[in-house]
Amino acid sequence: MIGPRRASWNRLLVSILLLIVVIHSVWGHLIPSHLLRVLKRATGQTFRIGDVRLDFPLSLVLVDVGLRTGTPDLFAGSRQVVVVPRWISWSEKTVRLSAIRYEGLTIRCRRNWEGKLEVPRSPAPPAPSSTTPAPSPTPAEAPAAAPPEAPWTVIADTVQIVNGTLEFMDEKTPEPFRMALTEVSLMGGPLTLPSGSPRLSLAVQGRFVGHHGHAAPVYCSGWANLEPRNFEISCRLEPLPLAAFEPYYRGPIQVRV
Repeated sequence: MIGPRRASWNRLLVSILLLIVVIHSVWGHLIPSHLLRVLKRATGQTFRIGDVRLDFPLSLVLVDVGLRTGTPDLFAGSRQVVVVPRWISWSEKTVRLSAIRYEGLTIRCRRNWEGKLEVPRSPAPPAPSSTTPAPSPTPAEAPAAAPPEAPWTVIADTVQIVNGTLEFMDEKTPEPFRMALTEVSLMGGPLTLPSGSPRLSLAVQGRFVGHHGHAAPVYCSGWANLEPRNFEISCRLEPLPLAAFEPYYRGPIQVRV
C-alpha cells in the first residue's frame, strides 16, 4: 500500500515531467519561428534553425543555424549558437543579450571572374508580375495606408566566435586561389542590429592557410563602426612562405620604375 506522502511525491514528479514536456514543445515549435521572424526583420536575411533547447540557468541554444543563400558556393552557418538573454521589451521591440557565442561558425565567400566580391546573402524576392493590375479604388474608397512596421532591434553586449572558419576563393587570378582563416577565436562587442554599433571593439586570432597548405598564425585587434563602415584594425602575421600567394604572381609581371 502506498502512503499518502509517497503518492503526493509521485503526483509532483508526474506534474514536473508534464511541465517539462510542455516547455520543450513550446520551445521546439513556437520559439524557432518567432526567432526567424525577428532575425529577418533585424537583418533582412532569411535563416534556418535546426533545433532549439534551453540550458541551465537561462541560455538559449540554437543548433544548426544557417543563412539561406540558394547556392552552396556562398555559405554562412554555425554548428551551434548560444544566446544568453538579458531582457526583452515588446513595446520597444528590443532584445538585449548579455552574450552570443557562435561555435563552429563557417563563412564562405568569393571574388568572381569579373572581380566582384560575393558574400552570403538570401536570394532577392521574385519580381512582381507584369500582368495588368486591377483598377485602384477611388479616393473615397481607398483605405488608409498602414504605417510601416518598425523592425526589431537586437543588442548583444558580447559577441564570441569559437573555432570559426572563413573560406575565400578568388576566381579572377590566373589560377583560382583558395585561402582560409581557420581556428578563429573572436571576442568583441557591443553589437547592435540593424542600426549598427557606435564602436565595436574586437580581438581575433586564427590560422591563415594559403596556396598548397602553407599556413601561419595571425592576430588582429582594433575597433569597427559598422554604420559608416569605418575600421581601425591592426594585424600581425607570423612568418609565411611567399608560395602561399603563388596564384597572384604566376604569369607575366609588369614592373614600372
